[in-house]
Amino acid sequence: MDYEELHEIRKMTRRGYTEEAADEAIRQANRAETEEQATARFVRQAEDLGYSLDEIAQLPDGITVNAGCGNPMAVAAIKPGESVLVVGYRTGADIFLAGRAAGPKGHVVGVEESPDVVSTIRAAARAVDLGKVEVRVGEDENLPVADKTFDVAVTNCAVTYSFNKQRVLREILRALKPGGRLILCEPVLRRDAAKEAAAAVRSGTEFLEGHLSADDYLRMLKKTGFKKSRVVDETALPADRVGRDDKTAALLQSGDIDESVLPIMAGALMVVKVQATRP
Repeated sequence: MDYEELHEIRKMTRRGYTEEAADEAIRQANRAETEEQATARFVRQAEDLGYSLDEIAQLPDGITVNAGCGNPMAVAAIKPGESVLVVGYRTGADIFLAGRAAGPKGHVVGVEESPDVVSTIRAAARAVDLGKVEVRVGEDENLPVADKTFDVAVTNCAVTYSFNKQRVLREILRALKPGGRLILCEPVLRRDAAKEAAAAVRSGTEFLEGHLSADDYLRMLKKTGFKKSRVVDETALPADRVGRDDKTAALLQSGDIDESVLPIMAGALMVVKVQATRP
């Protein structure tokens, strides 16, 4: 993959995140959907990704979970006073939940490459009292944070869509304190998904490109220098989430694929939460 291709991928990613961040405004402008219907849809999608009603209620207006693939906070066990790094926090839900868990004595930093998304999260953060919460513009492969700063780091689909996954893991390792823990929440290819993956490729979608297996992640974490890496949770990936992927949504809109292929693609994947520790 050359630089021009990477540049185009980054532009597409930023555009997708920007559109996701503006989701609330779009819903309000859409007269065909009532506020009650929009709220019910959001809650259903959030619960499908593993967020509880209590967690959903903690989110500020305009903050969604729809760009993630799961809920890393369900296993992160963030303690009051801890410092937390949220890598590629998408539309902001995880950084707000981390801020609530870390409390006024904690410190949370979110890193996201889209300036528009960062502006949206900063505006929402100013409206709520979360203690020390920062949002910074930056790439996952070049995190704008100091060495050995954080007790906890979490991801939510961030590694999957990076062009250099190993580098992202090295950057997270650098940022963690000795003994600090990482929670990866990423979609992975199922071991028995060869048939589904082949069908998805034949359908013309690129959604499965770049996805690794859980074993691949465990090997990469070991190579990076993490210890005690293990899968702590596995869940299904909702077919609805596949349809919200930027590339897949474009293919659906153009008619190149139809919705019948979404369960096939989702069936090829599962969402894993992997915990690892910096020595």
